[in-house]
Amino acid sequence: MKRKKGFLRVIALFCALILTALPLVSCGAPAEKTDGEKPASGEPKKRVAFTFDDGPTPGITNKFLDKIEELDVEVTFFVVGNRVSQYGDELLKRAVKLGCEIGTHTWNHPNNFDELSATATKEQLDKSCEIIEEATGERVRLFRPVGGEISDAQLGLAASMGLYTVCWYVDSNDWRAASADDLDAFIEEKVNYIVNTVEDGDIILMHDLRESSYEIFARAADRLIAQGYDIVTVSEILEITPTSKPEAKIYRWGDPIDE
Repeated sequence: MKRKKGFLRVIALFCALILTALPLVSCGAPAEKTDGEKPASGEPKKRVAFTFDDGPTPGITNKFLDKIEELDVEVTFFVVGNRVSQYGDELLKRAVKLGCEIGTHTWNHPNNFDELSATATKEQLDKSCEIIEEATGERVRLFRPVGGEISDAQLGLAASMGLYTVCWYVDSNDWRAASADDLDAFIEEKVNYIVNTVEDGDIILMHDLRESSYEIFARAADRLIAQGYDIVTVSEILEITPTSKPEAKIYRWGDPIDE
């Protein structure tokens, strides 16, 4: 009898140790950001998604793609449909070949996008998605509203079209370079802001319009990689699969945040 009790005590201790090692799962509040998965090395695997709006821009987007190829990373471009038609689709083809993804940033970038009717909104999305898909041969899954402004009705419409409405968690404000007195200081300020602000799972907003934005991205990417970050697409951050369906909400980082 003593041996049997001792054996049961050992089994109970073993089960307790296993349960202690398992992560706790909460079904209530939204999950907070974590440090990500830990590979065998014990170092946290951190991921960040760079996104670029308003392109493509000949002579500039090319430089971004050169750096992306050099670093062997993947990013997401939110392109304006009429710029694709104006400047050709070769930049998009190269981006996809490098593993990047292309989302829509509307057809012609209307600054009052959130005030558009349902008909006008659908036209902006349909036309831009059509020309992107013609260029890349891939279905568009991601949409970024102009200025990040979007109505509840537009969120529902985008979701019904199979589009994830993606904004950002870190805004680089790189477009302000046009008014910077000291461009070198501006670039370094933005690099430091990105590197010191970003956390695992964040989506970063930038634009592929100016040489200064390229410099900010190139320096920030180098430093983040040195700190152990993987630079990945928005779809990887959001864990989008071919069969997954978007909700009528804004996605800003690795877990969707309700508005």
